Amino acid sequence: MRSKFKWIFTLLLAFTMQFSFAQEKTVTGTVTDGKLPLSGANVKNGSRGVQTDADGKFAIKANVGDVLTVTSVGFEKQTVKVGSSNNYNVKMNSSENILDDVVVVAYGKQKKEAITGSVGVVKSAEITKTTTSNAMQGLVGKIAGVQVVNNNGMPGDAPILRIRGISSINGQSSPLYVVDGAPFNGDLASINNADIESISVLKDASAAALYGSRGANGVVIVTTKKGKKGKLNVTFDSRVGFTSRAVKEMNLISDEKNYYEAYFQLMKNDLMFNGGLSNIDAATNAASTLISGSPYSLGYNAFNIANNQLINPNTGKVNGNPSLKWNEDYADFLFGSGVYQNSYLSVSGGNENTIHMFSVGYEKNEGYVVNSGFEKISTRMSIDSKISDYFKIGGTSSYSHTVQNYLDGYTGGTTYSNPFAWTRATAPIYPVHLYDNNGVQAFDSNGNPIYDDGTGNNGDPNYNVRPYASLQNPYATALYDIKEFKADNLFTNGYFKVNFSKDFDFNYSVTGELYNTNDRSMDTPLYGDAVNRGGDVSYSNSRIFALTQQQLLSYRKNYKNHNFDILLGHENMQRRNDFVSASRSKLLLPDSPYVNQAAVITGNGAGTTFYETEAYLARLNYDYKGKYFLNSNFRRDASSRFHPDNKWGNFYGVGLAWVLSKEAFMSNVKWIDSFKLKSSYGEQGNDNIANTALGFTALRPYDDEYVVNSTFDASLPFSFTITPFQGNKEITWEKKKNTNIGFEFEGFKRRIKIDAEYFIQKSKDLLYLRPLSPSSGRQYKPENIGDMQNVGYEISVDANIIKNKDWKIDLSANTTTYKNKITRLIDNGKPNNFQVSGIRILEEGGSVYDFYMREFVGVNPASGASQYLKDDGTITENYSEATLNKIGKTSIPDFFGGFGLNTVYKNFDISVNFAYQFGGYGYDSNYMDRMSGGLGENIHSDFYNTWTPENTNASLPRMDVEDSKLNYGTSTLGLIKSDYLSIQNIALGYNFNKSYVQKIGLNNLRFYALIDNVHLWSKRQGYDPRLSLTGGSDNKYSLLRTISLGVNVQF
Repeated sequence: MRSKFKWIFTLLLAFTMQFSFAQEKTVTGTVTDGKLPLSGANVKNGSRGVQTDADGKFAIKANVGDVLTVTSVGFEKQTVKVGSSNNYNVKMNSSENILDDVVVVAYGKQKKEAITGSVGVVKSAEITKTTTSNAMQGLVGKIAGVQVVNNNGMPGDAPILRIRGISSINGQSSPLYVVDGAPFNGDLASINNADIESISVLKDASAAALYGSRGANGVVIVTTKKGKKGKLNVTFDSRVGFTSRAVKEMNLISDEKNYYEAYFQLMKNDLMFNGGLSNIDAATNAASTLISGSPYSLGYNAFNIANNQLINPNTGKVNGNPSLKWNEDYADFLFGSGVYQNSYLSVSGGNENTIHMFSVGYEKNEGYVVNSGFEKISTRMSIDSKISDYFKIGGTSSYSHTVQNYLDGYTGGTTYSNPFAWTRATAPIYPVHLYDNNGVQAFDSNGNPIYDDGTGNNGDPNYNVRPYASLQNPYATALYDIKEFKADNLFTNGYFKVNFSKDFDFNYSVTGELYNTNDRSMDTPLYGDAVNRGGDVSYSNSRIFALTQQQLLSYRKNYKNHNFDILLGHENMQRRNDFVSASRSKLLLPDSPYVNQAAVITGNGAGTTFYETEAYLARLNYDYKGKYFLNSNFRRDASSRFHPDNKWGNFYGVGLAWVLSKEAFMSNVKWIDSFKLKSSYGEQGNDNIANTALGFTALRPYDDEYVVNSTFDASLPFSFTITPFQGNKEITWEKKKNTNIGFEFEGFKRRIKIDAEYFIQKSKDLLYLRPLSPSSGRQYKPENIGDMQNVGYEISVDANIIKNKDWKIDLSANTTTYKNKITRLIDNGKPNNFQVSGIRILEEGGSVYDFYMREFVGVNPASGASQYLKDDGTITENYSEATLNKIGKTSIPDFFGGFGLNTVYKNFDISVNFAYQFGGYGYDSNYMDRMSGGLGENIHSDFYNTWTPENTNASLPRMDVEDSKLNYGTSTLGLIKSDYLSIQNIALGYNFNKSYVQKIGLNNLRFYALIDNVHLWSKRQGYDPRLSLTGGSDNKYSLLRTISLGVNVQF
């Protein structure tokens, strides 16, 4: 019996083992993205794991009932339950929606649905579609509530960012920049755009309050790329192209014949209405003295005709058809096109414990103005390593070296050496090179051409003397001057993280930043302002070192349906700036840029400034059932800019959100995927008092300032000079109180996304430099003098119009509108406590950018004189009698924003981005200058619409040589709508089939083309409102258009 039982048991065991082994089998399959195979995808079955090959194929041991997990970077995780089949095809879905759900915020990351404040995000894919040296320039029109003003087009220059409007009068309105978690003190142009993973903009106090005083104007968080687990990935990207001027020059009279005829009319008008001559006599006199014989004579006759025969006084036209003795346009010499090139290489990878990334980049942009340009070499390295389950360490280090070659006046102004001011202001009759009276070009003893500096070859009677801008020739100075700004930026961040448990950890990070700059300038002794001084040379050096330390304690706990995330921290930032400068004149050699090779000391200086902040911070994020969210934070901040009695400030933010779409009563509303209501309130502080006109930021505004008088005579007593700045120990934080209410909607299977917000941003105790009476011996005193608010709306819409196998079409748009209002100013006994500064008025009830000027009301048809409004409502032609008034117009636009189109067809893609602004006004001083006459100065083509004795119904007033009656004085005549629509950039690309590129050993191959600053529509040719927050015009380096072709290779 026992033997029989043993036999049955053995048979049963053998049968069971045979059945078990029969269930374990080799499962094969292919992983694709829906169209193409995915190599390197991870396929796991418990502890077993394999990767797909170049054709996306895999093979793994599994039993029936096992669950395979398939993952790949950029795609959602997929699971496959093993059944009777031995082969499975796995289609991976893009994780773009999942990636969008995680947003970088203050001191960490958050799921988008858990954010109660206002955060805008731009991803790497958008950032790399622009060719700008500074990534911030590529944000124009991309994020609601964010204004980006490309202050000028000089390659490498930083733009101006304003988040939800201007929030201070003299205090800074610029946001705080944070790179990889630490405040950034250097130049963002030092960061390679290809190294950036994302840019997050924190717009309200709930999102930004944890950054305290430095985040009062919003926070821009730049997160750089890191390595990822998986095999080594190498990316090479290279593009090359050219740059040119993006915005056409204002419509000037560029033809010599037309200019002579127009200037003749100006002389004739002047002689008639300011000199008392008759029409006939004025015409005769103007024609005979057009070139010489009058204080208003032009000096140069570009035609081979006698000076007094150039103009027919009866017709006002050039006699006959004379030929030109020279034909040179300064713009042809100063402006052209330049080469743009950018190359980038990155290597990244990692395993379960360590990830790493290294990159190096090179960029060169020659600009379009002679001898201007920008060059950058950058490198970045990051490593993150898990030492154990309880300890992690890592860091990032980057270095960049930039060189910017600039020209005098590229930031604006009317200096003669400014190429933009010169080409607009100088009449087209004046040549670049020197010619004698017969039109023969002059050369020096070495056969080199001599440039015309207007002196008549140092008084040689055979040469013309230019009555305008003696010694000046901006093309020559651009060639011979040396203007070079170099910067070295070293940014290093290291951290360690201790995990006490899965819920409780401590993170310590330290960031060191060294930003060293030197500016070398040499003004040639051959041409320009420095001729009479034998040339000028200057050198300045600045060394900024900043150290930031953060200690963060985090605790996360899930208790049933309750989720807590608690953060406690301390942060300290110390920044020191050591600077030195020296300048001399009378150069030993005409091309020497070194201070020690010049003889006459004209200036020197040196010093050190300190700035320090310290803060204690706390944050509580809570949610219940993933439907109800609370974000709250508190920060106690100290700033060295305030007296020790006033240096501490307490700031906080709190926000609530409710995801209605997760409620049971919404379960039947199938077209709504997600719907969230949110609101927040918070208070922050601003310690950054500044005055851009004076060119300084007050680091210790509570102290009086003095300057030590230097001397070479040791016997003289020690002495000081009083500076314009008087300290105020009572100065304290400018406070920002922000309210935000909005909703986020996703619907129709996430095909449409809408984010709408209403905000109130109140600024209390505004930091302001109050002017003092001359008797005080000082000019300015900092005070907390007023309140101001911005109230507005912003909305963003993203729509996926088409999405199928071959096509994908996405549209995006955003718009912002806000009203600025000053609610309190210092009591000065005037109505609404108004204060006037230039063409602006500050008063309670008005905005910070309201215009205050004379009101132009028309043209006297009898004389062509401008007519202005007086206080009593009557009209005057006397400019000094006209009343300065608040005219009811502001520079703040009614709406601004952007929209874009992104289209993919099979392997082709194209994206187009637009930006716009409507409703505000600007003062076009460039236009008014060109309508004001001037000896030897150029004239706008609107001259043909001005009053003359033959055109008495003209809408524009009479033009005279010197505009002595101020027909074109500052008035509402110079105002212009600052509306614009621009095509910011276009990107086109083609991705080769992976099945092809993998055969040649690559993972990805892409060819593309990029165009930046494609086109601008504005109210007047040459007027670009994008160059100024106030819509004003200036002689700045006009924006670049860059066209490039590129290739991106990954292997």
